[in-house]
Amino acid sequence: MASMGQIIFCSMVILIVMFSAIIILVLALTFSNQAAQAVTQNAFPVANLGQDQLLSCQLVNTVETTFTKVSVTWEKTGMQGFVYQYVNGGSSLGNQNQEFSGRTDIFPDELVKGNVSLLLRSARAEDEGVYTCSADSSKGGGKVNIHLRTAAYTAPTFTLSERTMTARADRWFPRPNVTWTDSNRRVLQATTSMEESSANRTPSRSKTPW
Repeated sequence: MASMGQIIFCSMVILIVMFSAIIILVLALTFSNQAAQAVTQNAFPVANLGQDQLLSCQLVNTVETTFTKVSVTWEKTGMQGFVYQYVNGGSSLGNQNQEFSGRTDIFPDELVKGNVSLLLRSARAEDEGVYTCSADSSKGGGKVNIHLRTAAYTAPTFTLSERTMTARADRWFPRPNVTWTDSNRRVLQATTSMEESSANRTPSRSKTPW
């Protein structure tokens, strides 16, 4: 027959196990129901002038992979009106800044996945700045900032003639710093020339003996 001390000890062990199970259950429910938050895959994108640029913004949740009642507002710091707004299942552009009229859009079919990224068409130099994505859904939401920079650039082409290597790029802004190195990373002597032109484009040419 168990003594009174053994009975009390067993009862305490049972209570401790029960309380531990309750605490684990509460923590599991808490973390499984965490509200969604907004994140970006690229907080410092560089837009090529005249080209389309994607500003990444995504709703994420620890459990849910689909979202409902999604809304999003894109704003630019220091600018009146908004860049783009989507609420109640459709675009709401009554207070959109005219600088972005007809130049912005989202991907409605991607909203269920939490994708509220903004497509900015035909990037301009004045588009540079800080953008805020404010997203919400039935699972919660949040804000994230994207710092957009602008530039004009094309991949250079290389030609070799009379022991001189020449690199030329038709678009490059701001003005680039050009350094030539050999296979041992030694800096080579070179001459670089640039031509100013409209639309913030700077054709540039650089030559080095080969």
